[in-house]
Amino acid sequence: MTEQLKKRASQEWLEYVLERFNDYELSENEACRLLKIKRSQLYELRKRWLKANIGKKPFRLNSSGQNQKRSLTQDIQGFLHQELFYIKKKAHYYRDKFNFAYLSEQVFKKFGLSIHRNTIRRFAIKEGYYHQTPKEKKKPCIRFEMDSIGALFQHDTSRHVCLPHSGRYHDLIMTKDDHSRLITGFSLR
Repeated sequence: MTEQLKKRASQEWLEYVLERFNDYELSENEACRLLKIKRSQLYELRKRWLKANIGKKPFRLNSSGQNQKRSLTQDIQGFLHQELFYIKKKAHYYRDKFNFAYLSEQVFKKFGLSIHRNTIRRFAIKEGYYHQTPKEKKKPCIRFEMDSIGALFQHDTSRHVCLPHSGRYHDLIMTKDDHSRLITGFSLR
């Protein structure tokens, strides 16, 4: 939209039409016809134009101010290279266990700049420190349960050293209701 509009109309003409539209001197249809854009595009341009005017910034047709990729400074990149290399190669207990939120906090503490954890994750992917793997999808465990209390009782027997000072195994026999999960009886032998 913006590239084609930039070729069709000058910056001054666009601002003139938006100003007249905003002051109700032009109707919605007339403004769309003059700029040769759709209604939704007109309101998007008007929103960006008003935002620029309120913030006392120049209105530019070619960039919305959104989705700008800000590059990390050399100091921050060096710090991230050092930390990511350590996690990838030298860490003993947490090798290859990346915590990008923690790295974001460390960047804020050291440089006073708030960087989102996904920015650091994308940096690690781009630099080859981190390889994103899709998580395996586990099959859901479907468990059927009875619809009323007392319809089914489950019996379970297990052998454990329940009383360690006795020095022997004990058998635990337990019965529970399937619907309410309440233990209806047990025996420890």
